[in-house]
Amino acid sequence: MTRLAHWLLGLIVASLIWLTWLSTLASISVHALLVPAYFVIAFGIYCIVILSYRVATFNECPEAATQMRQDIEEARADLLRRGYVF
Repeated sequence: MTRLAHWLLGLIVASLIWLTWLSTLASISVHALLVPAYFVIAFGIYCIVILSYRVATFNECPEAATQMRQDIEEARADLLRRGYVF
């Protein structure tokens, strides 16, 4: 299964559980109606935490940076040779 299929399956299962729960409640409370919003907020917080963690632990690659600078200089020299003016 693809990642999209996993997410869609989880969304369908969660929706069915929520709808079943709503149909069995005698009186529907505000919190029961806001469960999808709570999940969206929780997912947003989860995304922010994961993004922050991955940015904080991003590996530096000095060798790759040096190689990229060399590639840029070679490309710039090639463009100058072909008549491009910076």
